[in-house]
Amino acid sequence: MTNFLDKEIEPIDYYLFKQIQIKIDRLAMPVGSLGSLHEIARRIVGITRNTSPTLERFTVIVFAADHGISQQGVSAYSHEVTYYNTINMTNGKATINAFANSVNAKLIIVDCGINAP
Repeated sequence: MTNFLDKEIEPIDYYLFKQIQIKIDRLAMPVGSLGSLHEIARRIVGITRNTSPTLERFTVIVFAADHGISQQGVSAYSHEVTYYNTINMTNGKATINAFANSVNAKLIIVDCGINAP
Protein backbone atom coordinates (compact mmCIF):
# COMPACT_ATOMS: atom_id res chain seq x y z
CA MET A 1 0.00 0.00 0.00
CA THR A 2 1.34 3.41 -0.95
CA ASN A 3 1.45 5.98 1.79
CA PHE A 4 0.21 9.22 0.27
CA LEU A 5 2.12 11.17 2.92
CA ASP A 6 5.40 9.95 1.40
CA LYS A 7 4.61 11.73 -1.87
CA GLU A 8 5.35 15.36 -2.50
CA ILE A 9 2.22 17.36 -3.26
CA GLU A 10 2.45 19.08 -6.61
CA PRO A 11 0.73 22.40 -7.29
CA ILE A 12 -2.22 22.47 -9.68
CA ASP A 13 -1.23 22.62 -13.35
CA TYR A 14 -2.97 25.84 -14.41
CA TYR A 15 -2.16 25.32 -18.10
CA LEU A 16 -4.19 22.10 -18.08
CA PHE A 17 -6.75 23.88 -15.92
CA LYS A 18 -7.29 26.35 -18.78
CA GLN A 19 -7.20 23.61 -21.43
CA ILE A 20 -9.96 21.62 -19.77
CA GLN A 21 -12.06 24.77 -19.46
CA ILE A 22 -11.83 25.20 -23.23
CA LYS A 23 -12.85 21.54 -23.67
CA ILE A 24 -15.79 21.98 -21.28
CA ASP A 25 -16.93 25.17 -23.02
CA ARG A 26 -17.03 23.33 -26.36
CA LEU A 27 -19.45 20.67 -25.11
CA ALA A 28 -22.98 20.73 -26.52
CA MET A 29 -24.63 22.25 -23.46
CA PRO A 30 -25.11 25.74 -22.06
CA VAL A 31 -21.93 27.17 -20.53
CA GLY A 32 -21.95 26.56 -16.78
CA SER A 33 -25.06 24.38 -16.90
CA LEU A 34 -23.55 21.73 -14.64
CA GLY A 35 -22.77 24.25 -11.92
CA SER A 36 -20.02 23.14 -9.55
CA LEU A 37 -19.33 19.97 -11.57
CA HIS A 38 -17.39 22.16 -14.02
CA GLU A 39 -15.17 23.36 -11.18
CA ILE A 40 -14.71 19.81 -9.89
CA ALA A 41 -13.69 18.66 -13.39
CA ARG A 42 -11.13 21.47 -13.67
CA ARG A 43 -9.66 20.63 -10.28
CA ILE A 44 -9.41 16.91 -11.04
CA VAL A 45 -7.58 17.68 -14.29
CA GLY A 46 -5.30 20.19 -12.58
CA ILE A 47 -4.43 17.76 -9.81
CA THR A 48 -4.07 14.58 -11.89
CA ARG A 49 -2.46 16.33 -14.89
CA ASN A 50 -4.69 14.26 -17.15
CA THR A 51 -7.24 15.92 -19.47
CA SER A 52 -9.20 12.66 -19.78
CA PRO A 53 -9.20 11.21 -16.26
CA THR A 54 -11.18 8.09 -15.53
CA LEU A 55 -12.71 6.94 -12.30
CA GLU A 56 -12.08 3.33 -11.41
CA ARG A 57 -14.09 3.20 -8.19
CA PHE A 58 -17.34 4.95 -7.39
CA THR A 59 -19.09 5.58 -4.12
CA VAL A 60 -22.61 6.96 -3.81
CA ILE A 61 -23.44 8.46 -0.42
CA VAL A 62 -27.07 9.10 0.53
CA PHE A 63 -27.64 11.38 3.51
CA ALA A 64 -31.15 10.66 4.80
CA ALA A 65 -32.96 12.95 7.22
CA ASP A 66 -36.27 14.56 8.00
CA HIS A 67 -36.35 18.33 8.21
CA GLY A 68 -39.92 18.86 9.38
CA ILE A 69 -41.29 20.43 6.21
CA SER A 70 -43.79 17.59 5.82
CA GLN A 71 -45.47 18.78 9.03
CA GLN A 72 -46.24 22.10 7.31
CA GLY A 73 -48.47 20.36 4.78
CA VAL A 74 -46.40 21.46 1.77
CA SER A 75 -44.82 18.10 1.00
CA ALA A 76 -46.49 15.40 -1.04
CA TYR A 77 -45.16 12.80 1.40
CA SER A 78 -45.20 12.33 5.16
CA HIS A 79 -41.99 11.90 7.14
CA GLU A 80 -42.63 8.15 7.32
CA VAL A 81 -41.72 7.94 3.63
CA THR A 82 -38.12 8.87 4.49
CA TYR A 83 -37.92 5.96 6.92
CA TYR A 84 -39.39 3.42 4.50
CA ASN A 85 -37.28 4.66 1.57
CA THR A 86 -34.18 4.32 3.72
CA ILE A 87 -35.17 0.79 4.72
CA ASN A 88 -35.62 -0.04 1.03
CA MET A 89 -32.15 1.36 0.30
CA THR A 90 -30.54 -0.69 3.05
CA ASN A 91 -32.28 -3.79 1.67
CA GLY A 92 -31.10 -3.09 -1.88
CA LYS A 93 -34.61 -2.43 -3.21
CA ALA A 94 -34.56 1.31 -4.04
CA THR A 95 -33.86 3.07 -7.32
CA ILE A 96 -30.51 4.34 -6.01
CA ASN A 97 -29.44 0.71 -5.55
CA ALA A 98 -30.08 0.05 -9.24
CA PHE A 99 -28.14 3.17 -10.22
CA ALA A 100 -25.21 2.26 -7.96
CA ASN A 101 -25.19 -1.33 -9.21
CA SER A 102 -25.26 -0.20 -12.84
CA VAL A 103 -21.86 1.50 -12.41
CA ASN A 104 -20.51 -0.98 -9.86
CA ALA A 105 -20.53 1.68 -7.15
CA LYS A 106 -20.38 1.21 -3.43
CA LEU A 107 -23.49 2.62 -1.72
CA ILE A 108 -23.30 4.21 1.71
CA ILE A 109 -26.47 5.31 3.49
CA VAL A 110 -26.08 7.78 6.35
CA ASP A 111 -28.87 8.46 8.85
CA CYS A 112 -28.55 12.18 9.54
CA GLY A 113 -31.75 12.43 11.54
CA ILE A 114 -34.54 10.26 10.27
CA ASN A 115 -37.70 10.75 12.34
CA ALA A 116 -38.48 7.09 12.94
CA PRO A 117 -39.44 4.79 15.81
